[in-house]
Amino acid sequence: MKKNESISKPHVVYLRLNSYYIGYMKVKYGVPCLFPAMSALNLCLERYLINNPTMRLITPFCYSEAAFHAEHNGTLSLENAPRLTAEQRAAYLPITIPDEIIRGSGSVSTSATWQLSAPGAKMLRKQVKRDFWIAFSDFYEDCRYRAQRQNNTVTLDEAISDFTSIYNIDMKESDTIYRNWFRLQKSMKAEIEDRRELMEKQSGNVLLYTE
Repeated sequence: MKKNESISKPHVVYLRLNSYYIGYMKVKYGVPCLFPAMSALNLCLERYLINNPTMRLITPFCYSEAAFHAEHNGTLSLENAPRLTAEQRAAYLPITIPDEIIRGSGSVSTSATWQLSAPGAKMLRKQVKRDFWIAFSDFYEDCRYRAQRQNNTVTLDEAISDFTSIYNIDMKESDTIYRNWFRLQKSMKAEIEDRRELMEKQSGNVLLYTE
């Protein structure tokens, strides 16, 4: 590359998330986040990207790059600019978007005015949540397996403490993660029971050995 050639900076969208999700995502996917091409996160991102050149408010959970920085750049009127405090801005995660995406008409170039639609922001937030809890579940299981092999034990509190440390999550979020873990376990148990009942109904057989 020639010295006078400039490298174009990738465009991003800003997605609002809980602080512990943001800490996890930044460590795992970088800043701004760059998702693996074929991951569920990236597929969801590409599917729901839309161009919003007028930068009207579509959803408070996602802003385009241009809209997020509009107040500082003076490019929007005050009624359209996302009047966010520094604390509120910290609740948004920058996520890299592709330079081009495929639509029905072919390849379309993105820009700083592209963002997620309202359904897209909802879906991507759901995917981030799923990614986080799968990672924590795997980490907790690894901790318990390792402890068992060493004739030791590990508590949920200990696993959460190390997990938050690894992903630069504020320790004050530990209680929230602890409570949400039990809510998730309860929800998963109900889903498993529903799936088992559906399998029995569809097959006409009874699950005898895995009660």
